[in-house]
Amino acid sequence: MKAQWKLAAFAVVLIVSAGASAQVPPGLDPGAVREMIRKFMEALPSAEMKVEGVELKYKEVPGSTKQVIEQLGEKWAEAVRAAPKAVENTLHSLLEEVGTLKTRREITYKKKKLPPGEYTFGIFVEEGVPRYIGISGKDLDGAIRIKFKSRKRLPKSQTLKIKGKIKKKDRLEITLAYGPRLLKLPALRLGEIQAEEEKKDEAEKATGEEEDG
Repeated sequence: MKAQWKLAAFAVVLIVSAGASAQVPPGLDPGAVREMIRKFMEALPSAEMKVEGVELKYKEVPGSTKQVIEQLGEKWAEAVRAAPKAVENTLHSLLEEVGTLKTRREITYKKKKLPPGEYTFGIFVEEGVPRYIGISGKDLDGAIRIKFKSRKRLPKSQTLKIKGKIKKKDRLEITLAYGPRLLKLPALRLGEIQAEEEKKDEAEKATGEEEDG
């Protein structure tokens, strides 16, 4: 529901922009604008960060209105350019639910523990600067916030990439990359992979293969 609201908000930005200082392309009504935005979101490339026992799937969200124009096509350029700040803020809000984190290992940050499960992974931006990531889920007592080590503004011509690696067997390092610009998080402690979850995954996979057969 929240993601749909954000999608509608982005559509409203373009509709308002078009009404203020540009015209919706001939033959397209607001309903067509909303449909165009829906397709734009669906078409964003998906990517995956995966290490042993931890998997993060996310959308490669553009970092600037220039990239939005490039992906939407020139016929929408005038509407987007009419309200670049509003569009940029909407892009940043989309980052708050940019991915899904699945872990079969307990993850610890300071005194906060993230049990094995599935969670929403978000990046929170203030005034163009990523401040922290948020991990939330129905089984958590409040979201877990992890601040970035450094504060760097998002570049204007790159899309989001997330990288991860395990160091010293039980330390997970996550890095956000916008081209050459890197945003690093403090290392997270990893617990043992839960055997029961592994067996469950194998059983579900076997069931799927039988159904395909």
